[in-house]
Amino acid sequence: MANSDSIIIRERGAGEIEAFSATLARIVGGGRGRCNDADESLTTSIRAEAADMPALFAGLIDAVNDATDNLGMAAVSARVDGIVRAETGYVAWGVIGLDRGASDRSAILLASPPIVLELNGETVVEVQVRDPV
Repeated sequence: MANSDSIIIRERGAGEIEAFSATLARIVGGGRGRCNDADESLTTSIRAEAADMPALFAGLIDAVNDATDNLGMAAVSARVDGIVRAETGYVAWGVIGLDRGASDRSAILLASPPIVLELNGETVVEVQVRDPV
């Protein structure tokens, strides 16, 4: 059950990259998915490494937060370009679009750990995000 101050986002994809990318795009794009490239002032890469898929997705959220904090710009779009198995677990990388003019640079806060499942041949990612009231 979701808290009244949180939003649950659930996306499906043919594989981890597609599901991670769709979920991250919805979170960063405020539920709109991938934004128009015209909204972007700058793009920067993100990367995460973790022992399992849920921690990997949480690491991508941390990477988005770090980038927006360090560059002082709001993220307006996101995509995951790759996920590979590594000695320590998994590594993922992608790109976020940032906008100098966007007023909301609130950190993305997870209300609970992400859930990543394989279901009927699809990858499902479910994330509960705190509403930045």
